[in-house]
Amino acid sequence: MRTNKELVSIVLRAILVISLFAWITCVVSAEITYDETNRCINGTNVTVNTTGAFNRSYNVTTDIPLWFQINNSLNTTADSFNVTNETGLTTNGGSDMSNVSWFWVNAGLAGTYWVNVTNNNNTAEYVNFTVVYSAKGAWNDTNGDTVHNANESFWENIQDTIDNTNAGSTIVVHDGTYTESVNVSKQLTIQSESDSASTIVNASVSTTNVFNVTADYVNISGFTVQNATALGMIGIHLNNAEHCNISGNIVTNNFFGIFLNSSSNNTLTSNTADSNSDSGIFLLNSSNNTLTSNTADSNTNLGIFLNSSSNNALTSNTANSNSNIGIFLNSSSNNNTLTSNTASSNTNFDFYSDENSHNNTVEDLMISSYLTTISFTYGDGIMIKGVTTPNSDPSGKVNIGKFVNATNVTANSWLFLNVSYSAADVSGIIESTLKMYKWSGTAWGVVSGVNDVNEAGNYVYANITSFSQIAPFGDPTPTAAAARIVGGGRAAPSLGLGETSVSTESTGEVTSTVAALSADEKAVVTIYKETIAKDAGGNPLTKVTVTSPSELPSAAPSGVYFVGKYVYNFGPEGATFSKPVEISITFDPADFPAGTTPVIHTYEAGAWKALATTVVGNKATAQVTHFSTFVLFAGEKVTPTPTPTATPTPTPTATPTATPTPTPKRGIPGFEIAVFAIAGLLVVAYLVLRRRKA
Repeated sequence: MRTNKELVSIVLRAILVISLFAWITCVVSAEITYDETNRCINGTNVTVNTTGAFNRSYNVTTDIPLWFQINNSLNTTADSFNVTNETGLTTNGGSDMSNVSWFWVNAGLAGTYWVNVTNNNNTAEYVNFTVVYSAKGAWNDTNGDTVHNANESFWENIQDTIDNTNAGSTIVVHDGTYTESVNVSKQLTIQSESDSASTIVNASVSTTNVFNVTADYVNISGFTVQNATALGMIGIHLNNAEHCNISGNIVTNNFFGIFLNSSSNNTLTSNTADSNSDSGIFLLNSSNNTLTSNTADSNTNLGIFLNSSSNNALTSNTANSNSNIGIFLNSSSNNNTLTSNTASSNTNFDFYSDENSHNNTVEDLMISSYLTTISFTYGDGIMIKGVTTPNSDPSGKVNIGKFVNATNVTANSWLFLNVSYSAADVSGIIESTLKMYKWSGTAWGVVSGVNDVNEAGNYVYANITSFSQIAPFGDPTPTAAAARIVGGGRAAPSLGLGETSVSTESTGEVTSTVAALSADEKAVVTIYKETIAKDAGGNPLTKVTVTSPSELPSAAPSGVYFVGKYVYNFGPEGATFSKPVEISITFDPADFPAGTTPVIHTYEAGAWKALATTVVGNKATAQVTHFSTFVLFAGEKVTPTPTPTATPTPTPTATPTATPTPTPKRGIPGFEIAVFAIAGLLVVAYLVLRRRKA
């Protein structure tokens, strides 16, 4: 029989074995592995099978902020669960750990954590917990930077974080989906942890805004903001706020996407405001804002809407495929500058300004479906739309692939329009001939008034006061040109030979419009499609030549001036055309004496004949039905008839000045005879009277 001492020894050894077993079990079960996919730390199961008081600590080392999740808690009020980080900050789970599923550590620091589990009764119990990287929640940075440090605090939603954060701080929102309506009434920077695709904020209910900003100097970036769908509700609302920066957000499926109300000096950059029930971006009574690189596509009404909003700058924004208007300026939205924006494929208009919005400038607006870049100023309202199906080119002209539908808002509307082009756009076109044309409903016509091309700036411009489809057209270039021949003297110099092939049917019908150009590129003949063109022998015409002869075929006709150039032979000689072909000669006005008018003459049947010539700018044009020699002469000067003036009566002087003896004028016929006849009759009468007295 064992002694008491031996029994005590046995009991002590048993207690030691049980304690060692319990310690080994806990240590093994506390082994940590990190699950990258689910973003959590697994294997931190703590099982307590002992009776009596029990306390055990396990360390968890990580470099990410943490949630702690309790799957099965200790079930008596005497038990506890807490976490202590390496800085000594302790977060208690409370004395009652029953019915707790998530346990948020109000520290959120990377580093080492000690998990303390305590069992204070004699019942065998267990606790199973998992350390999880926060899949949602936000923290503020009271140090003014985004470094995660011991001064950071965490909350489960954005609004709680705002309410517990001092003005001037930065709030970072974890990736995840949040359902809440956020009110920002203090200066803050609120940004997502990653990007807008990863951090989604839904309206708490459809009848509230998602973000409602009423403070100045608020920055919001990197969120998807959605589901404020009720009438008038807004994704991001700046209400009487200034100096805010809204950037990198996706704002979709709201009634309004981004709405600035009485808010000025704000910046909107790289936001996507698509698929909202009314407008993508709406400025109301908001001025001096900058909108850059935003997208407002596929909204049910408007893409970008300025209402009573002035002095805003819109640059490189896109407003495509909206169900009404792409960019709309309304109700005294004045002095706005729009640069390098795109507005295409909008249902009604790509750009619309009402008659009450003035002094707005649009530069490099791209419209489609024929990609056309336009710049313009306007007055009294204008509507612009891209062209899907352009009308056929005017006869003898070639388009450059640029078309605009322009519509007036009032009878007084006007549009000064520039249409830009590239070198590739005018390939095959004589650039200097570009003019703006307007579709009348049945045919194209040259826009009257100011209408020209700036070759250095690569744009065609015109002042539009009559509205319809507008497009630039020019003359086609010849298909070939030949070498230059040297000549001299006052006679027309030899400037070279131009030869161009003509495609005709066996009947002589021209199958496509062709232009033949002289070597000096000043003389052009344009033969239009469907014209019957034959040579002197009646054969289909196969080629056209434009040469510069060394001399005139005959002296210049009287009454005109020959300036020593602009002489061309169009051949083959004797070629005839069923429809008039166009001869044009481009000239330098300085070559012609002042007061003269350039007129194209042709030499045929041994005589010069003046043609009906139209002069526009520095180009003279005439129409002919056969080839010959054509010369641009300067028409005779027109001397204006002086207005008669009254001749003053000279005042006599003491010593009159000698005046030239005037050339005698021929008197009235028979005057001298009448004088002599009267004198003779007087002599006869005198003699008769003397005889009677005698």
